[in-house]
Amino acid sequence: MGDDCAIDGHPFFTIPLPASALTLPVGARPVLTFSKSPRSADATIRPLPLEKTFPTASGIEIDVNDLHAIPTEQLDVQAIAEQELDLGSLSPGDYVVEVGSGWPQGSLGFLFRIEIVEADGD
Repeated sequence: MGDDCAIDGHPFFTIPLPASALTLPVGARPVLTFSKSPRSADATIRPLPLEKTFPTASGIEIDVNDLHAIPTEQLDVQAIAEQELDLGSLSPGDYVVEVGSGWPQGSLGFLFRIEIVEADGD
């Protein structure tokens, strides 16, 4: 694993996200690759607030350490070795992608911090 991901303690974020983000242009479709097809796979995405705390719809402030409290959007992934992740609907900003996978030996989760930016020339 490199600087762009971390293992989490599913279903909550327990290891800090990397300080640097993968930078992707608006409309990106990055490729998710496993060494072989897992038994199961799922992925979610959530915005990453830049502030230390942020208000929720109910007016309660949530610390960024409580990222599991931020609503997620399910991404369409299959239990196959390689596939594109459709991030085309994301507007510029910081996000966290959580990928879960099931294997004969157990389950494994990965966290990726991504920054969606306007494409050069836009």
